[in-house]
Amino acid sequence: MYCPKCNTEYVEKIDTCADCHVALVPALKKEQPLEEKYWVKLQEFPSKTHAEMAGEILRNNGLHFYLKSSWLSSALQISGPTAPGNNTVIFTPEAELEEARLLIAALTEN
Repeated sequence: MYCPKCNTEYVEKIDTCADCHVALVPALKKEQPLEEKYWVKLQEFPSKTHAEMAGEILRNNGLHFYLKSSWLSSALQISGPTAPGNNTVIFTPEAELEEARLLIAALTEN
């Protein structure tokens, strides 16, 4: 199954795209080249939990992102919002950077 909007492939049991919220189709009409995206750092968060909260805001607004945890937390499998060395960075496509910054500004304001 494929999303006709973003071309993501899903397993047979899934019927709706998690990102685009549209019905999946059994096959794409034509082969489409992958869109090149230049990924840039959006913001660093003190924990993966905080970064996932920000990521959910981006996802709910149709923006793309990925999380990258610090080496220490990844290698040693440290988890929890207050664990030392547990910083996580969100990356987003450069074309979506300004919109992403606006969306998470309220989350990170003191």
